[in-house]
Amino acid sequence: MNAGKRPEPGASRMTIVTYRIGPDGEHTMPSKRITVTADPDPERLATPLTWPACQCPRCRTGNGPRAR
Repeated sequence: MNAGKRPEPGASRMTIVTYRIGPDGEHTMPSKRITVTADPDPERLATPLTWPACQCPRCRTGNGPRAR
């Protein structure tokens, strides 16, 4: 980890890892890993359409943040 240090030019990145949650609430293996780099366009973001839909009970019943 490079906390407090600036990244090398062109090395800026964001990594998002999604997990599947088992019935016992424990997360299992990572289901998807998305890494977005700042090269060549630092304004580029990962498209949310590639992320799995939230499957928590609140979102599945339509009471989650997307229902608002």
